[in-house]
Amino acid sequence: MRPLRLSLLPTALTLVLAGCGGGGDGSATGPTTPSTPSTPSTPSSPSASATISMRTDSDGYGGSTSAFVPAQVTVTRGGAVRFSNGTGIPHNVTFAAVAGAPADVADNTSGDNTRTFATAGTFPFQCTNHVGMAGSVVVAP
Repeated sequence: MRPLRLSLLPTALTLVLAGCGGGGDGSATGPTTPSTPSTPSTPSSPSASATISMRTDSDGYGGSTSAFVPAQVTVTRGGAVRFSNGTGIPHNVTFAAVAGAPADVADNTSGDNTRTFATAGTFPFQCTNHVGMAGSVVVAP
């Protein structure tokens, strides 16, 4: 067998690489065109009232996670939000110190507490007993 000449190596590589470009059966596709990003759904119209439930669920590892469900609601100015706790676990609703925020809801293990929102804006809140348990009320003008 004769050794391959080094001068023929670039030509051989070019032919091999050129042959690797397509599948030959028409199934190969070129670069894909990016799809149009989906538009987030438009929130429903603000209502005069809403309910936010306080939940505590098992995390599957012997612990638990707590959350406000839903974490955000939108109401009209003068609307009311009912904070409902049926967990048997102490939760509270502590509003950020912003103008127009209603009074906080103290620790409770069950029951409903309603707050009225007279000022348009966004009112963040949290449960100070559970890290990461937070939400907001958006009040439409």
